[in-house]
Amino acid sequence: MSTLSQTKKLNFRQGIHRESTQYAEQGSWYDGNRVRFRDKKPENIRGWEVKTSGTLVGTGRDILTWQDNITQKHLATGTEKFLYEYDNGVTHEITPVRTSVNLTNAFGTTLDSVRVCVSDTNHGLTSGDFAVFASSSVPTDYTFNSTFSVSVINANKFAFDNTVSAGSNQSAAGHATARYLIPSGTSVGITGTGYGASNFNAQVFTSVVLTSVINVVANSIAVSITSNAHGLEVDDFVYFTTATTVGGNIVLTSSTAGGPIFQVLSVTDANNFRFNSAVSAVATSAGAGLATAQFLVNVSTTAGYRTWNSPAVSSGIIFEAANWQLDTFGEILLANKRGRGLYQWFPTSGGDVRAVAVTNAPVSVNTFIVSPNDRHVVCFGCSNVAGTKEPLLVRWSDQNDYTNWTPSISSTSGENTLTGGTQIVQGIRSRNQIAVLTDHVLYGMRFTGPPFIFSFSELGTGCGGVSQHGGIDMDGTPVWMGHDNFFAFDGRVRRLDCTVRRYVFSDINREQMNKIYAGVNSEFKEVTWLYPSADSTECNKYVSWSMEENYWVYGDAIWTTWDDRDVYDNIVNTGTSVGTTRIYDNEIQDLFTGKGEKIDSFIESADFGIGDGNEMLFVDRLIPDVEINNGQLSFTIQTKEFPNGALKTKGPFNVTQNTETVRFRSRGRQARIKLENNATGTEWRYGDLRLDIQDDGLR
Repeated sequence: MSTLSQTKKLNFRQGIHRESTQYAEQGSWYDGNRVRFRDKKPENIRGWEVKTSGTLVGTGRDILTWQDNITQKHLATGTEKFLYEYDNGVTHEITPVRTSVNLTNAFGTTLDSVRVCVSDTNHGLTSGDFAVFASSSVPTDYTFNSTFSVSVINANKFAFDNTVSAGSNQSAAGHATARYLIPSGTSVGITGTGYGASNFNAQVFTSVVLTSVINVVANSIAVSITSNAHGLEVDDFVYFTTATTVGGNIVLTSSTAGGPIFQVLSVTDANNFRFNSAVSAVATSAGAGLATAQFLVNVSTTAGYRTWNSPAVSSGIIFEAANWQLDTFGEILLANKRGRGLYQWFPTSGGDVRAVAVTNAPVSVNTFIVSPNDRHVVCFGCSNVAGTKEPLLVRWSDQNDYTNWTPSISSTSGENTLTGGTQIVQGIRSRNQIAVLTDHVLYGMRFTGPPFIFSFSELGTGCGGVSQHGGIDMDGTPVWMGHDNFFAFDGRVRRLDCTVRRYVFSDINREQMNKIYAGVNSEFKEVTWLYPSADSTECNKYVSWSMEENYWVYGDAIWTTWDDRDVYDNIVNTGTSVGTTRIYDNEIQDLFTGKGEKIDSFIESADFGIGDGNEMLFVDRLIPDVEINNGQLSFTIQTKEFPNGALKTKGPFNVTQNTETVRFRSRGRQARIKLENNATGTEWRYGDLRLDIQDDGLR
């Protein structure tokens, strides 16, 4: 250590700051994973473990915990496939039944095959839906009393795979009671296609008769065509409706040659262009062939060609992934699968009884909520009394009676259509009102009593919600994610000063934003949003904001839903790891592993230097100040001479609770440090690290 060295304490602003470059954010933490701040100092977050050994089919879309009237704890969660209820360590599948049928002489089997074919006129199933069979039998006592995913053959037949092979060939045999569950949904948002999904006649086409102008060369896939003023450009398409053989084996209307549609690869001039066949010519043909072709011009993508009355292969229409909304009416579980009706499940029925439809409720609902204090069930984006769905309709039941939805003198049920935006996204139960988010506007919905029951007021515009679980109440303040920012309503709508906004919204899968899920960690006064990164179709990242200390952090996550520690001792989540979905206890006291494995965590600073950053600095000693309960951390320092220059790395150096100093030699105009967990079960907290730094000249 030089006598010219100064021991510099490294105190950085709390939270992660990366709205600018790593050099411009000097004095801040710039990157991290699975950390939070307490008293302005970073520490790693706690771990998780499996709550129940059972697995869920599908991916969790909502989660809810509550206690019934005898204080029994319950948990409900819905996936795109099933609805589940958990209590006393056991998970029950309680998905509602759409219809029940008695099948007689309806089954077909094949010896040594697991495939079972079923005949049922107008069954109404779609491939991927589920059927539950009971009391089944065919003449060979081959049974299948269980739940199966079906494959639809036609409107009157479907099939499923049993768990054992059949002992004989059977046709039109056997009987069973079949219960068809409410339809499964898609696990990802999909782009709408077909005739109504985009404009007709999307591209211009020209019909051309080609005579003796097709050229091929033996052992080559290149096809050259001469056509005066063809008007084609590279990446346009040519569609052959008729064609003769050229090159001895290439018929341009045949799929073996790659036809009948070919993409233009090069344009020689205004009269000549080229594309490739799928096979090589066996002989050379010059100026040969007869064909009728359509030139599809002004095509923007390789799959973008579309002629008169052809169905669209892409559009701006996104069909959202299946989603659930769960709430309680007293001890009763209410559930809605997006686009369907309301269902109820009674704890007194037990886990062997499925949820059933709520009588008289709207037949199609996008989301709902039970209003605070006055006990109305409120549906959003639902069907009206006539059964017509309105995306901006708010409709509520009679007070204390969610089976009465007919407005009358003796009922407090009613409806109101909002005007701001194109659809209602979410309702957030908050202090003395419901915050109603459309995709553009925030409304306040407040109980006023007869004659109007609820009043509606516009509270803010340009602040719409992003998903039906993208907002949550935090101590009486609705907080939510929008399409490009985060918002809160505390008497007025305000944009939250997010220090990682650009980072989050530049790495988010916008086609899957309807899966974004907001949760509260009341212990640390944090709101956490789970979101899918740009390269993922499911939530695999999180961003958290501390309302109390006003910092932002982010990191990796396996969670898709989140429920605070209101009923259970820990936060509970549904999470998907290695393709398997389970229910988890999360943020468990004194646990710093994930399912027994090491949890990666780190914190990295922005670049720092001496003075205005013009002088070179020389660093040769670290005096650590970290609390480590187990294992060790690694410390790395990187230096460089210019903001865009190459990094020189020293480390990683292991740091334990007993490490007094770390010696090294590093030189540059600016430096950054990184602390990283590299042991299983490590709990760590950063204090005031100090470095020995001295001025080392201008170069």
